[in-house]
Amino acid sequence: GDGWIYPPYGATYLPEHDVMIGRGVSDNKGPAIMGLFAMEFLREKGYPLRHGLTLLCGTSEETGMQDMQMLRAHGMRFPKVSLVQDAFFPVNYGQKGSIDGMLAFPAGGNLLAFDAGSVRNVIPDLAECVVARPTDQVRAAFAALPEALTAPITIEAAGDHTKLSAVGRSGHAAFPAGGENAILYLARALSAAGILTGDCADAIREIAALTADPYGQSEGVAYSDEISGDLTLVYAVAHLRDGVLSLSVDCRSSITCDGEKLEAALRADWARRGAEITHFERTAPFYIPKDDPRVVAMQALYHAATGRDDEPYTMGGGTYSRVVPNAISFGPGMPGEKPDRAAFLPAGHGGAHGRDESVDIESLCVGCAIYAAAIAALDDLTD
Repeated sequence: GDGWIYPPYGATYLPEHDVMIGRGVSDNKGPAIMGLFAMEFLREKGYPLRHGLTLLCGTSEETGMQDMQMLRAHGMRFPKVSLVQDAFFPVNYGQKGSIDGMLAFPAGGNLLAFDAGSVRNVIPDLAECVVARPTDQVRAAFAALPEALTAPITIEAAGDHTKLSAVGRSGHAAFPAGGENAILYLARALSAAGILTGDCADAIREIAALTADPYGQSEGVAYSDEISGDLTLVYAVAHLRDGVLSLSVDCRSSITCDGEKLEAALRADWARRGAEITHFERTAPFYIPKDDPRVVAMQALYHAATGRDDEPYTMGGGTYSRVVPNAISFGPGMPGEKPDRAAFLPAGHGGAHGRDESVDIESLCVGCAIYAAAIAALDDLTD
């Protein structure tokens, strides 16, 4: 998003914090470099590997993983076993199922513009709209609302019309607890103020209801299991074009959730709200047993390298483990690593997918050493 303090593509190193700042330094350019260094280390040391090594760098992991799926469809010979460097240590043995979708609401009337978000898996921290209504009337309508509704909203004149902006807090859609969806703030306030006319009023009302909860409560699909926790359901991108208001869908379904029943329930709920489904793609969960030899070996290696007894885990995020055969997600993030590493940055800065994304250089070095050992261990395990 906008509002970076440091150049997004400058790879700025701050020695006083031992931190690098730049778009993707932690997710996932830094880990790609770690893989290269681990491979080069083994080559320089002349370690006798029984198998060849290949570094695969995908470019659509955040938007559907079509690249690796295309390679599979065209018969590419993937490695016998793969390490995916896009999670946390120790071993990630399960990932929730996912639904990637797009809804379209008829939105004729006096809503002239509505824009929020850029990618479906990042909760937007800014939402903006333009309403064909005099600014003094809009201000008067908002003055009658509770402060809780109006606090995130900025109102300004835009010629004969009125521009409204809502500020939230960015976050990853797979972990929505820390995010504040700006679409919710703007839609909720617009609906409560009663300043919209035509179909757009209905569309905004339904979008306010959908974004009110990121766990499927509004849609009646809330679900949780012991393996992977709560289902999450986030709407992060909204754009008004030619009288149609589009809204993205990012759902992470618990590993034991019935995907077909979930899909049927969502389709019925969205139809009831007057939305057309213009895109829908469902992906099955990823799961390997905790006693899989690869999991056991990587856990032992992690313990030997760090002295820590962290358990293997599941998550809502999706990695290339979903589509790359015989893949296992292992690091490079450290559990609880330096939570204050970006404390010198303002709130909302420093995290993956956000402003001034940062990575701790020491953790990259530790992870690189672990990966070199992991490659050697998997080489021994693989026939």
